[in-house]
Amino acid sequence: MLACFLIPILISQDKLSKEFFIGIVSYLVITLLLVIAIVYKFIDHITMRKKEFVCLNLVGYIKSKIKIIMRYEVICYYLTIILLPLPLVLLIGSRYIMNQELTIFINIYDSNNIIYVYNILCLFKDNNNKGRKNAMRKLLLEADHISKIYDIDTKNPFIAMKDISLKVYEGDFICIMGPSGSGKSTLLNNISTIDIPNKGHVYIDTSEITTMSEKEIGYFRYEKLGFIFQNYSLLQSLTMYENIIAPLSLQKKKVIEMKKKAIELAKLLNIEHTLDKFPNECSGGEKQRAAIARALITNPKLIVADEPTGNLDSKNSHELLEMLKNMNTEESRTIIMVTHDPQIASYSSKLIYITDGKIVKELERKNMSQKDYFYEIMKITSTDAQLFF
Repeated sequence: MLACFLIPILISQDKLSKEFFIGIVSYLVITLLLVIAIVYKFIDHITMRKKEFVCLNLVGYIKSKIKIIMRYEVICYYLTIILLPLPLVLLIGSRYIMNQELTIFINIYDSNNIIYVYNILCLFKDNNNKGRKNAMRKLLLEADHISKIYDIDTKNPFIAMKDISLKVYEGDFICIMGPSGSGKSTLLNNISTIDIPNKGHVYIDTSEITTMSEKEIGYFRYEKLGFIFQNYSLLQSLTMYENIIAPLSLQKKKVIEMKKKAIELAKLLNIEHTLDKFPNECSGGEKQRAAIARALITNPKLIVADEPTGNLDSKNSHELLEMLKNMNTEESRTIIMVTHDPQIASYSSKLIYITDGKIVKELERKNMSQKDYFYEIMKITSTDAQLFF
């Protein structure tokens, strides 16, 4: 039975860590204790029932009837011992469950008919411990010592990004900040297939993008990634509806399916009234929401946003970030965003600060309020700015 646990768990993980193995052992110990408790209850109950069966024989029950009752009880108990761990095996074996901390409550009720009802309630809640949380979550993106050098074959090569390593887990909301020319957009482009680093490796959902052909990258991009750009990148000759369904058209989805998904997202983003309009007939906020709908319509593994509020006013900027934040917290969407605005960065769960093509500071929000997180971001940006004086 214990081996049944290990097979789905090990299959569900790409890279195993010490914390992950500790988690496996914990689950196995809990399940073993549950089985031991049930076996103990079974033996104790059978002992008690034997006395009752003697009484049943005395009051007229024939032995064949008593044997049927005992056989029924034995089957119930043994089925329970076998089937009780199965829901746990299925839950632990799925990648989704590895994102959460598993808490199990088992309530056993004993009725007069000797039928045992096992009610298993699984509660999934966030774990704020960084080491355990990352061990339980799936690694979605990994940049392994990547560098980007322009004009590499000339006398004056320009190093835009040098030896950067980065890990992004499912459900992260990461913001990349830095002064102009620091390499933040270069980093975003190189970890999202828009550009390819000269050195190092980039893995997204276990696929190494640095070894893919242009055709493979194209397919990978519209199946796994969703892009939100500063200038919206909407096609002016298409309606808002046609822009939103463009990625699904590339996947050759059915018209009914495309229309259903587009309308659902339009309602969610409050742009249903703009679907028949062209981009030049819509406001900046509406166009950016359409760009978000287009990014989400393929249900991507990763959302990449490059200065998504750059062309928006303050009100629309904060409304947009509230949407992204809700998608991250409520739907576990993974987001990587570049911005120069500390207020916008305060919506993220983790900050990566870049200077001269290197990561010089990382800040996790953890239990900080958005206001406190904003002040911590301001400290980083102001300290960096003071170096110029």
